[in-house]
Amino acid sequence: MFVLPKEGSANGRIVIDGSWEGEKLEKTISILVEEGIITDVSGDEKAEAIWKQMEDIRSGLRPSKAAMVGNFAEFGFGMNPRAKIIGNPLEDLVSRGAIYFGFGNNMALGGTVNVPLHIRGVCRKSTVALEDVDLLVEGKVTAKVR
Repeated sequence: MFVLPKEGSANGRIVIDGSWEGEKLEKTISILVEEGIITDVSGDEKAEAIWKQMEDIRSGLRPSKAAMVGNFAEFGFGMNPRAKIIGNPLEDLVSRGAIYFGFGNNMALGGTVNVPLHIRGVCRKSTVALEDVDLLVEGKVTAKVR
């Protein structure tokens, strides 16, 4: 299950601790998002490689499009109780209790950002609330009113 975030509206720090593009992570990756755009990626060598990938793509685009390479494009929940985070992109994204974040192109999801990149990171044991309803608590599906 996933949603298209309102373009330009997200702010905060996302800590990816499960997998990145199907590669199981040994260390966390921290992503800073300001007004819907990635402004910093920190962590180990993997974080540096992500930033470099984005910079390489930006360098080939006109300035107005280059900024959108880090667009916060997608947010989703995994709901499959048999799936696990194993380093396979298809299985990782649907693992029950995991959440994931996608960045870059969002055209296929109904958005307006058309850049040559769409990358995703998976978090495990996360807590997600929507207004006064806890949807996930430490990776457990709850859907309970607080």
